[in-house]
Amino acid sequence: MKRTLQPTWAMIPAAVVLWASSTLAAMPATADDFGRQLPVSEGDRLRVSLERGHVEVVRHDDAVVRLEDGTFSVDPLHCTRCGECTEACPTEGRRMVGETYTVGRVIDEVIKDRVFYEESGGGVTFSGGEPLAQRDFLLALLDECRLRGLHTCVDTSGMAEERVILQVAELADLFLYDLKLLDDNRHRIFTGAGNRAVLTNLMALAQRGADVWIRVPLIPGINDDIGNIDALAGFVSALETDWPVFLLPYHAIAQDKYARLGREYPLVGLEPPLQAQVEAAADRLRDAGLRVNIGG
Repeated sequence: MKRTLQPTWAMIPAAVVLWASSTLAAMPATADDFGRQLPVSEGDRLRVSLERGHVEVVRHDDAVVRLEDGTFSVDPLHCTRCGECTEACPTEGRRMVGETYTVGRVIDEVIKDRVFYEESGGGVTFSGGEPLAQRDFLLALLDECRLRGLHTCVDTSGMAEERVILQVAELADLFLYDLKLLDDNRHRIFTGAGNRAVLTNLMALAQRGADVWIRVPLIPGINDDIGNIDALAGFVSALETDWPVFLLPYHAIAQDKYARLGREYPLVGLEPPLQAQVEAAADRLRDAGLRVNIGG
């Protein structure tokens, strides 16, 4: 009997080989924080010395930390993610976020909570980033979970070769599948890539009889218009499955991540959709015969 997904899940990123992150861009340290007068001037590029735990002035292009307007900031284009700055920073303003995991180490972490999965009927979700981007690692993890009788779920944008997603479908019990825009040109404008692979792979999963939850991030002014909602309803209906559709109202949680990466958040000031707008989109999808949930 197929197990039913329940709330208790271990959230494991397939992209577990992560990078050295800095909170310096979001929470700058000033020269005063170092408790000494630094021999720096505006525009100087700085390098952290591990041996003495202090900041040295350098003037060449491979330095990562820069002093501007009395504040240290990060140049991510030159960061090699070596982690040395995190050990030397006296204010602990820089830290490593992520480690390199082996398949065995991930499974060891998963197994620790096995009793909760068994009691709730839950399992393990592999997310990202994009887990399909690390196919071999993901397949190995899914295989190990299957050997241990653990229910598995892959949270994906669907941006992969069809053969990859079908390989994953042989081992995964469930897909959480993002569906954003049906128009290829608009999809390319807002995501940086067309949607042909996304749609083709979803059709392939339908043909295979995979278990899929379709998730639609509802973003005001981008994909909440009637044209896109109707196109989405038509496409999903044509798949002739009983897959549920989850409408996920936009939120700005990612804005802090952008700041930590030193990147400009593209949707500054955008407000979440009103509940009435979300309900209207849900009703339109339901009118097309789809099972629709809000949130999840």
